Amino acid sequence: MTEQSLVAPLPEGEQEVGDLYQSHVDGRKQSCFIIAAKHQIDPNAFFSAKVNNSSLVGLGYTQTLKRGVKQMLPALLDSKNVNASGHKLEWIIA
Repeated sequence: MTEQSLVAPLPEGEQEVGDLYQSHVDGRKQSCFIIAAKHQIDPNAFFSAKVNNSSLVGLGYTQTLKRGVKQMLPALLDSKNVNASGHKLEWIIA
């Protein structure tokens, strides 16, 4: 797998982190590209997003409520078929 990373500083010491991954699927010559980003809101919470070459968009919010307990709100959207059903939205406490 080939991996490239991008880090861009923001005001007040915050950072945006983005990654670009390339991998070969099942040994075939097809490639899968994923671009991902994470934004740390505060020490206990962050937003994340990723999109792949199949136009699937993943969005997420994660927050640490207390030590060992996290609240997560992930979503998976098919941007090719925005008006169709099949999108996923969850609320997880772990």
